[in-house]
Amino acid sequence: TIKWSGDYQQAARTLEIGMTVSAADKKIPVVETPPGTLIQMREGNTEFYGYVVPRTKNTESSTLTVTCFDRGWHLKKNKHIDVFENQTPEDITSSIAGQFGIKLGYIAKTGVKISRKFLSGTSLYDMIATVYTLASNVNGEKYHIGFVGEKLTVKVVKPSEKSLIIRGKSNLIGANVTETIENLVSEVAVYDAKGKLVKVFQDKEKL
Repeated sequence: TIKWSGDYQQAARTLEIGMTVSAADKKIPVVETPPGTLIQMREGNTEFYGYVVPRTKNTESSTLTVTCFDRGWHLKKNKHIDVFENQTPEDITSSIAGQFGIKLGYIAKTGVKISRKFLSGTSLYDMIATVYTLASNVNGEKYHIGFVGEKLTVKVVKPSEKSLIIRGKSNLIGANVTETIENLVSEVAVYDAKGKLVKVFQDKEKL
C-alpha cells in the first residue's frame, strides 16, 4: 500500500508505504529500506522525493510500515542564527538555501525589503515563513513553502477554479458554530528582571 499525504499548513509531505515481508517465502522480494533511505515516487507529473525516518514492524504481522518525509522535514529540523538587513524574502531564502545546500525551484518574488534578526536558533522553515509573512502584511499575497521533488519552492497561493466557496442560503447545508473563553487572557502583568511590577495591561471589555 502507498499513501501520500500533505497539507498546505504542514512543512513536509508524507509518504507511507506498507509492504509484506517474509523470511520464509522466497517469492516475496526483500526491499531494504533502513531509516535514511532515499525514496522517490512519481505519478504523472507529481513527484515525491524524501527519506525514510521511522519504520515499524510488528512481530505478529508480516507488514512493514515505512514512513518517509520530504525535505520540508529538514527545514523544520535544522536551526540557524542569522541577521538580514534590508533584503527581500526571495534573497533571504536563496541565502539560507545556499548555506545548507538546498536546491531551489521557483521562488516567488515580493520586492519587499525586510530587516529581521534570528538570534535564538530558529528553524529554516520558520525563518523563511517569517520573512514571507512580513512581506504578505505589505502586499496582501499569501505564500506556500514546500518542495517539488528535491527543490525548495515558494509559490503565491491563489484560489483555483475548483475551490468551493461556502455561501449561506446557497450551497451550505449546515454548520456548527462554537464560542469559548477557554483560552481567554484579559490581563497581562509585566515585571522587570528583579521581579518588580512594571505595568499591568487589561482588556476591560473581556473582564
